[in-house]
Amino acid sequence: MKRLTVALLLVSAASAQVTRTEAQSVLVDVLVTDKKGSYVPALTAKDFQVWEDGKEQNVDGLFTEKGSAKAAQHSLLLLFDNAAMTSREQNIARQVAMQILDQAAAGEPKIAVLDFSGTLRVAQTFTTDVTRAKQAVARPQSGPLNADTPAVNDFALRDLLRSLDGLVKNLQAAQGRKSLIFFTPGYNMTGELSVRLKDLVGAANQSNVSFYPVNVRVTAAFGGQIADVSAPAAAPPGRGGRGGTVTLTGTPTGMNAADTALNQAAPPSGPALLGMLLDLASGTGGFVVRQPEDRAALVKISQEQTEFYVLSYTPPDSPDGSCHKLRVKVKRDGLNLRSREGYCKRTPGDLLSGNAVEKTLERKAQAAQGGNIAAIMQAPYFYKAANVARVAAVMEINPANIAFKKDKNRFVGQLDILGIANQEDGSTGARFSDVVKFEFDSQALVDLFKRTAYRYENQFDIAPGAYKLAVVLGGGGESFGRVETELEIEAYSGEFALSGLALSREFRAAGAGLAGLDEFLIDDRKKLIADGAEIVASPHSKLHAAGPALMFVEIYEPLLKDPELVVAFQIRVLDRASGELRGDTGMLRLDLTGKRTGTSIPLALNLPVKPLAPGNYTLEFQVLDSAGKTAKRTVPFEIE
Repeated sequence: MKRLTVALLLVSAASAQVTRTEAQSVLVDVLVTDKKGSYVPALTAKDFQVWEDGKEQNVDGLFTEKGSAKAAQHSLLLLFDNAAMTSREQNIARQVAMQILDQAAAGEPKIAVLDFSGTLRVAQTFTTDVTRAKQAVARPQSGPLNADTPAVNDFALRDLLRSLDGLVKNLQAAQGRKSLIFFTPGYNMTGELSVRLKDLVGAANQSNVSFYPVNVRVTAAFGGQIADVSAPAAAPPGRGGRGGTVTLTGTPTGMNAADTALNQAAPPSGPALLGMLLDLASGTGGFVVRQPEDRAALVKISQEQTEFYVLSYTPPDSPDGSCHKLRVKVKRDGLNLRSREGYCKRTPGDLLSGNAVEKTLERKAQAAQGGNIAAIMQAPYFYKAANVARVAAVMEINPANIAFKKDKNRFVGQLDILGIANQEDGSTGARFSDVVKFEFDSQALVDLFKRTAYRYENQFDIAPGAYKLAVVLGGGGESFGRVETELEIEAYSGEFALSGLALSREFRAAGAGLAGLDEFLIDDRKKLIADGAEIVASPHSKLHAAGPALMFVEIYEPLLKDPELVVAFQIRVLDRASGELRGDTGMLRLDLTGKRTGTSIPLALNLPVKPLAPGNYTLEFQVLDSAGKTAKRTVPFEIE
């Protein structure tokens, strides 16, 4: 992937403001309390010392939000791990969130609400309206994925860590302190996923994000005993602790906690589930709320949004992806300090860079052989800025020939992926690499996995030009695959234009409020969203006449705010062999109601394919506006 310059946040002590800069500064949040637990005000940069990897650094800036009219507003994110919570635990979590929002109202933070149910969804974009945030918290969500079984635990946790990593990285550009309150029962960690958790902590530290996990299942009682707060009210004898009861009162509007959910058998729980939460909190400067009924801890979360200091220093040069230990000390006696333990420089998104696997795949990328791992790919593109396009490479891979080996009673496989976009003269416009690991508990599960097509997506930025995008797959041993597609991206300087065309056979409802959110907030990936629906890009060009047969496109219109502007489009279907016209919508006027903001119009359309016989066709999409501007895109497709 083409390396992009990362804009970091730098604190200016002179102006007491947070500004954007290209300088590689590191920000460290610090909370200081006295022996009674009260927060200590009026400290200066001279009161602190910072060490990176054991070497003291010069503190060149200090910022405190409290009492500063010009201070950057802090952000509060509420994230519900619906994939792991039972319906009872969801009810508990959302009641707790309501209490946190009651406390946060006075501080007027920017609040966002997110749900994880296998993928990360936005229920409420950033808002200072606490009522809107509460409405998003109160919406019922889908049930758990049974993450207590080892295989599902690993899959759910892997997707969760990937989503969280993308979220915190894309929060880097947001100014001020960012607190992520994470409602979850926790997960059992394995060796590989423990490494990913450390990477997540590093990314959070680099983006100035502190985690405050709220444990909704296991509570640590006095004497080290464990009580399960999701257990029935009449807990079995010998459970210990508090007996598993919950004392929260009040039910959020719209929440329907069924009686059966309140009396369901509690899933397995234990101290091991807390390990992930403790690592997230201690590594990022937050703390774990071990018992959801701990109201004092909930109040403390809200207090910390305005009681922190931010120290700034310029670190020594180090390579991308390197991680560094931090230690902060306050010079005054009798004070306690809490801060993050380290940070990692953001990697360029090229996981195989420089190793032997990459060099092997590079040679195969230049060859013509297709290998024994079959795959297909589509790669529509969308403009991010002037002459910068985001390519969405979507693949369907046949995993039958991916090699698996037994390792400590588990079956482990790995897919190494390298993508290179080269121009005709051999110059590389963009590249990406990735490693996808698979783990199963039995050979039967491996066999089941190999019988189902595997969907893979990656996105990268590239400049306009004509490229051949080759993606090579390494499946272990001699197994490999190769797929290639043409990629032609026109120059774009902000004028009237069209994106590429994305074909689809699937759509789903987008998260409430998602349309107003920066589309790259969640995981740095382009979302194909229009009119409340998310279009799932297809990896191939095969459609069914009976549908769904869809397309997604973006129209870039600099005159969009002009109330007199008219935009119209036309879809034509041509026989690919003869060029004969097989379908034509005529010119249709686009309804711009509610769309006259910004400079782009996302458009999702049903394709006129019902009368078509099986065969090969070309889809032609044309758009024009009342200012006389016009643009056209075509894409081949098949009717099965």
